[in-house]
Amino acid sequence: MSFEDDREEAMDSFNDMSPAELEELLHVEPEFDPEHQIEMLREEVESLAYDADVLDDGATFEVVEKALLHPDPLWEEDTVWWFEYDGDEGFAVRDPEGTVRGEVEGEDAFDQFGEIASEYHREEQIRRFKARVKAGRADEGEMCLLPNGKLELTEDGMVAVFDPQRELAEVAHIDDPLDEIVVGVIDDWKQQMRAKYAGTPMEEHWD
Repeated sequence: MSFEDDREEAMDSFNDMSPAELEELLHVEPEFDPEHQIEMLREEVESLAYDADVLDDGATFEVVEKALLHPDPLWEEDTVWWFEYDGDEGFAVRDPEGTVRGEVEGEDAFDQFGEIASEYHREEQIRRFKARVKAGRADEGEMCLLPNGKLELTEDGMVAVFDPQRELAEVAHIDDPLDEIVVGVIDDWKQQMRAKYAGTPMEEHWD
């Protein structure tokens, strides 16, 4: 049987399924569903922000970001954040090492947290990538997946920097300030998107 025959047989089997069978086939358990995990995290952060006016100054809360949401799909550890109430409707956000990464408050708390988490994961991913390369544990083509974009080790030992659409944007040396370079690439890409969608409702999305 040829590949085309196999494909047609698979499509026929798929088309013969009932709605219930299709739903069962496509069902993803909540613990393995990134969208579900994001919504759970959003609900947790927004609930804290909503209840801020009844909290005690200095009250601290653990917020767990599931490993499923990590930029590296093979990552297995949850990321534990700490939200410390500042007594004025805002929270200082501490990363797993205890460093204050920023503050969140109000109805935009989750978006603000998203930026904080993205920055943390970007820095940590780059740090681990640099360590592997310098220790000689990275081969040509080794990738470092980031919240926006990626890095890739080239044949000549340089680092290819890709924008959020995974288009090659720059080539750098492993000792260059890769985090700053990545941030610059992201900013340039956002500027291109703003120009592309200028005058449309999408323009504000790239602010």
